[in-house]
Amino acid sequence: MNTKSLIGAAGLALSLSILSGCASAPSANKQSLNGAATTGSSVPKLKVVSNCACTVPQDIPGLIGAGYSIAAHNAGKQINGEDEAVFSITKFSKRDGAARLLAGAFAGKDEITGVVSYKGRTFTVNEYYMNIIQTIDDAANKVGLYAFNGLSGTQN
Repeated sequence: MNTKSLIGAAGLALSLSILSGCASAPSANKQSLNGAATTGSSVPKLKVVSNCACTVPQDIPGLIGAGYSIAAHNAGKQINGEDEAVFSITKFSKRDGAARLLAGAFAGKDEITGVVSYKGRTFTVNEYYMNIIQTIDDAANKVGLYAFNGLSGTQN
């Protein structure tokens, strides 16, 4: 192979690794409580707990809660502090930052899966990223949004 071919092949490989893995399974995030969803102008507060045999960094529950709060604010809903839904993290994996930047999709994925429980009913949310741009922080915010969508009966 000549030099131009090698550079072209390297550029193509880099482009594919950057663009790959930037979507999640959308069907897993369109669930709601089917009838137990909140009505009116408020949603329950969201308590985030770890329920997996994994190590969840201390900032992740706050980022999930922030995604939930932002979604509620954007939808014009108040968070009712007297009512509580629980987000149980059931699966968590985080890539090393350097590996994410250097290897992209080949470094694995940042993923959060959780089960949201409210008034005896549950639904599952999941988000993952395999590209070099989005991180576990982005996944945490996104599952917070999905929790809001499921509890409020909306789809964003």
